[in-house]
Amino acid sequence: MIMPGPTEGFVRSTGGQVDDMVMALIDGAYDRDHDVREIVQLSLLTLGRKQPELVLSSCHSYLVRHSKLQEGHRVVVLEAMQKVIQETIDDISESLAVDLVRLAAEEMTSSKDVVPEWQTAASNVLVALGTKQ
Repeated sequence: MIMPGPTEGFVRSTGGQVDDMVMALIDGAYDRDHDVREIVQLSLLTLGRKQPELVLSSCHSYLVRHSKLQEGHRVVVLEAMQKVIQETIDDISESLAVDLVRLAAEEMTSSKDVVPEWQTAASNVLVALGTKQ
């Protein structure tokens, strides 16, 4: 279980239409078509470059609220998060970074079985967060 943080579940919204668009992208991130999944990840990255707190907190909130989400969907969201973090690490607040560390650690250890793709995606989020100097 993820330890509650002071901002857990709090989406850092803009109050605009982009908030709903980000959630719709996250919700549709696990499309059957590989090309669609790539486009969704690229769209999240593009939005994340401009609004990293919105995209990352939305991804965090989505994964926390959807604990029974398919592993493949979780992987796509975690991979998108990693890409946004890598490009915007200096723009991420400490409180959000703490929430993301907790989430990634939980994602890595929540399955009793070894699920390399899922656990690697979560591990890569931690590595991306750990690169801040």
